[in-house]
Formats: sequence, C-alpha cells, structure tokens
Amino acid sequence: MTAAYLLANLPRLMREAEEAREAVLYAGGGHGEAVIFAGGRSGGHGDPTARRALLLLDLAEREHLLRKVFDFCCALTDEEKRVVVTKWRMPWLGWNSRSKLWNPSKMRTWLDVATNLNRYLQAQNLSAGGAAG
Repeated sequence: MTAAYLLANLPRLMREAEEAREAVLYAGGGHGEAVIFAGGRSGGHGDPTARRALLLLDLAEREHLLRKVFDFCCALTDEEKRVVVTKWRMPWLGWNSRSKLWNPSKMRTWLDVATNLNRYLQAQNLSAGGAAG
C-alpha cells in the first residue's frame, strides 16, 4: 500500500477501522462469539478475550498510522487541502481527466503531497503498508 493510496482513501480507511473496532468490541455474546473469534484453529477451545485483544492491537496499529496521515492532512496548505478533498470526492481523476476541477497543475500538487506524506511517514518510522485491513 502506498502513501498515495492512503491519502486517496483516508476517509474510507478511517471509517472501516472504526467499524472494525466496533465489530470487535460489540460482537454478540454466547457460544457464537467463541466460534467467531477462535476461527482457523483446529481442535481445542478458543479464548475469545485473548482473540479480541489481539484484534484490537492490530487495529490500534492501523488507527495510529491513519491518525498520523490525518495529522499530516491537517498541516497542508489550503490549496493542497482543496486538491486532496477533490481527489476524495472524485477518486477516478488522473492525468487524462477532462474535468474542470482537475488539471495537470492539480495532479502535480497531488503527487507532491503524496511524496511529502511518504517522507513524513518515513520520518515517523511508519510504513504505508500498516493500514492494510
């Protein structure tokens, strides 16, 4: 997963992380819970509490990365923010787009922001691949 992908899909990735956290925290009780969270292992009884803890740890890493990307977005200039929000609203835009809202100048700005995000994440010792869900 690249920094450009994280940047382009940040709202969706944040929403999915929140939904995943809620699914882990508020999963139904009873015997079904043990089956769901013990999945993949043959034999023995699952430990649903431990499984939840491991899932929450994985989610915490992903959420930390997404928060850093969000913090990066908050520090952008107004023009850079406009370009990022335009990309969020119209993800199909690229070099060949024939939209009045997107031109080569905006595409260059987008690429510069994505490059700067990659540098920012590297300086924070984070990897864009950590948000894979």
